[in-house]
Amino acid sequence: MADDWTKLIADARKLEVKYKDLTLDDGKTLWKALQARDKSMETHEKALQKATLAAYEAGVGSKKLAEFMKDKGFAAAYKLLDADRTLLGSELKLLEAHCDKCKAAARVVEDHISDMDRALVASKGKDKSAERSAAKKVRDGLYERFNDMNAASNLRYLPDKYMTGFDATFDKIVEHLITEAFKKGKDPADVAEIPQPLAEKKLHTAVKEATEWHKTVMTCAEKLTALMPPNPQIEVFSTKAWAAHNDLRDKTSEFEALVRKFKKELAEADPKGEVAAKIKGIAKLYDEAHAALIKADSKVGKVLRPQGS
Repeated sequence: MADDWTKLIADARKLEVKYKDLTLDDGKTLWKALQARDKSMETHEKALQKATLAAYEAGVGSKKLAEFMKDKGFAAAYKLLDADRTLLGSELKLLEAHCDKCKAAARVVEDHISDMDRALVASKGKDKSAERSAAKKVRDGLYERFNDMNAASNLRYLPDKYMTGFDATFDKIVEHLITEAFKKGKDPADVAEIPQPLAEKKLHTAVKEATEWHKTVMTCAEKLTALMPPNPQIEVFSTKAWAAHNDLRDKTSEFEALVRKFKKELAEADPKGEVAAKIKGIAKLYDEAHAALIKADSKVGKVLRPQGS
């Protein structure tokens, strides 16, 4: 039996040496790095929020990221948060890799512990040798290593959804910050004269969006009139056209409501009716798009339209 104990002890010590670098402390160090990254991301996201608002109030009139990146303050803040995203991904992978290694090693160690347990149980009361006592001590030490690696493997569950999903939602976060800037930002040049929702930059953006939607509807309507049912492209163009049509309709309704709401203010601040004229232009684009699409849609027959059309 002495030879058996010698082999079990030797194999146990080989495992201890092999997995000496897979520790709970190392895993905690990786987790602390992620916690620090989380704080950095929070700081940089708040900075980007302020920079987005400042960029809008400084004159950025489009919701496109490329336009905001022309503002130095926004670009600098964006790059810091974007760098966080890259580093976060690397740090998450390091933690995951460490956890995977610890989990695999723990299984190997657990199997050897089971072998030693069986040998110790089988020899209980029969073998009181020093070798058996030494094997029991080594087994206990190996069990501590198992617990340590097993705990390390469970660190994978500490990162929350914000961390694990940050890369996938990064663009949406930036898009949200830009949208909020357009809602909350003030235009110093206009606020004293024109009601904020009808300020020059906001109205300019609305006209630009309306023009793009009008173009989409008219292009799709033209393509529809050239198609004969049944044709799978009919539904494709019709769906795309109605989506743009509905956006144009909603924007038209939104600004017509604003004109009614601020009728008195506009009469004083816009005596030439320039704001009203631009909004009538949006309404005209909608009327043209609506008529063209109804005509094209009728030509190709009944087509599934997006909800809200």
